[in-house]
Amino acid sequence: MLDRGAPSALHYFLVDDVTATVDRLRAAGTPIESEPHVIFTHHDALLGPPGTEEVHAFLRDTENNLVGLVEHRPL
Repeated sequence: MLDRGAPSALHYFLVDDVTATVDRLRAAGTPIESEPHVIFTHHDALLGPPGTEEVHAFLRDTENNLVGLVEHRPL
């Protein structure tokens, strides 16, 4: 369980479409910290699904935790 007095944390959530998710959250009034951007290309299965780009975007939740949205987008 999370405690309101606990220090800020970083949470990652895998989503099907990070751009659509960011657009929906922005329309609902959520401030976006970082727009969707490619952080890595997975050519093999060492760090993620091969043949995908790893796309991240970041926002803050109501308790000021940083939330990362992650999509593995096919090349």
